[in-house]
Amino acid sequence: MTPAVARLLLAVAGLFVCFRGYSAYRFGLGVTAFLVGVYAAGTRYALLPPDPPWLAPVIVAAAGFILAFLILALYRVGVFLLGATAGVLAALALPQFLPADPGTRALALIAAGIVGGLLSRLVERLALTIATAVVGGLMISSAVFRPAGDAIPLGSHVPNVGGIPADRLFLGTWAVLAVLGLVVQVGLTRRRGQANAGK
Repeated sequence: MTPAVARLLLAVAGLFVCFRGYSAYRFGLGVTAFLVGVYAAGTRYALLPPDPPWLAPVIVAAAGFILAFLILALYRVGVFLLGATAGVLAALALPQFLPADPGTRALALIAAGIVGGLLSRLVERLALTIATAVVGGLMISSAVFRPAGDAIPLGSHVPNVGGIPADRLFLGTWAVLAVLGLVVQVGLTRRRGQANAGK
């Protein structure tokens, strides 16, 4: 791969990660799980039924789709359960605010768990949105400012550009892209939520 192609691929990937980061993360997780499932089933290809000829490839593809679905579903459930556990533990750490009646106390703990689970989903989305905006901005800035002779562009070690230190240009571009990526991703999330609410 030539340096120019590596730079172009890094810039394109950076644009996708920066401005569609949270969706890109889930997409990447699903694709990775699909490929792992296909690979695992493919290693046992000789054990699959040879007739009809289309059955074995269908089984391999189905294994990939099933694993991708399970990983995405279990990932979301795991994040919710982690937040729910934190919510219950936080409520138990403040016993003075819990009702004295055992039944009411149990309902309060369940409510705390639900709130914690929902908050964990919100925090997870926000954290991944910020992280992908920052990483995507870094990828784009590196593709633009890294010397053309570098096979893998990453960083800002370039000479001055028009009398302005390249490090400042690199950091400034990175910061602007990170903010723009965050704004775009939050806007897309809001529009998606409004569209779902209008259905």
